[in-house]
Amino acid sequence: MGSLKFVILFGLLNMVNMLISIAIVRKREFALLQAVGMTNQQLRKMLYREGMSISVKSAILATFFGVTVGALLCYLANKVLALKFILFEFNIFPVLLFSILLVGLQICISYGVSRSIEKDTLVERLRTE
Repeated sequence: MGSLKFVILFGLLNMVNMLISIAIVRKREFALLQAVGMTNQQLRKMLYREGMSISVKSAILATFFGVTVGALLCYLANKVLALKFILFEFNIFPVLLFSILLVGLQICISYGVSRSIEKDTLVERLRTE
């Protein structure tokens, strides 16, 4: 169970880093969009949708590859290496927990990023490099 906590924590921290990095790099792009008429609400909605897309795809890919690779490794250990005590069992609880945490964290980060962007004036954001 300790390795499960590590994997969940690592995945969540990786997503936090990615979403914040994307927001920092694209701050000027967001300002340009708002300069041509995008509202704060539309910007927030765009950030939520982008983050949700990343979260859902990440959860689906992590589940697919985790189950596939896990089942393959257990099969190899059981049949090829004759380690009969290694069996593959799929438990939906960690998948659901990770997915819920991933989506919830994405919503919090998108909210924080949008609030952070809104604090600066449009001119200040356009001047950033």
